[in-house]
Amino acid sequence: MSVMRLSALMMLAIGVLVLGACSKEKAAEKALEAASGHKVDIEQGGQSVKVEGEGFKADLSAASEWPADMYADVPEFTFGKVVRVHRVDEGGAKKFNIFFTGVTDDCMDRYAETLKQRGWTTQVVSMGGQGGMVSGEKGGLGINFAHNRAEKTGMLAAFSSGAE
Repeated sequence: MSVMRLSALMMLAIGVLVLGACSKEKAAEKALEAASGHKVDIEQGGQSVKVEGEGFKADLSAASEWPADMYADVPEFTFGKVVRVHRVDEGGAKKFNIFFTGVTDDCMDRYAETLKQRGWTTQVVSMGGQGGMVSGEKGGLGINFAHNRAEKTGMLAAFSSGAE
C-alpha cells in the first residue's frame, strides 16, 4: 500500500477516533485492515493516535517542538510554531508532516534560503499574497512546505525515497 493511500486511510481512522469511544477505535481498525489486507492496531491516548500494521507505523500527535528524529539534513523550520506532528514509516521510508501556526509572511523565501545554504535544490511557488509552496530535494530526501498567508499556517512534509 502506498504511503499516500495509507495516509488517507489513517486520516479517515483519525476522524472516526476523534468522535469517541473504544468501539469506534475497533471500527477504525477493521476499516484499515479491510483496506490494507493486513492486521492493524490503533492506540489512542490523550492527544495522540498510533497506528501500527504489517510494514508500517504512524504516530499522529499534538506537539510543540520540532521532531527530534527528523532527518539530519532537513533544516528546522523556525518561522512559525509547531502544533502537530504526523510520522509515518512504511517499509523503511519515513514521512513527517509538521503543522505550524503563527507563520511569518516571509517564511517561504527565508526557508528556501536556509535549504540552499544546506545544499538543497529548491523551488518557490508564490500564489500572490495568498501564500505558496517551497519544495526541495537533496539526495534521497524531499520536502514540501505549503503556506497559507491569510491564516498564518503552514505544513512541512519531509520524506525519503529510501536512498538517502
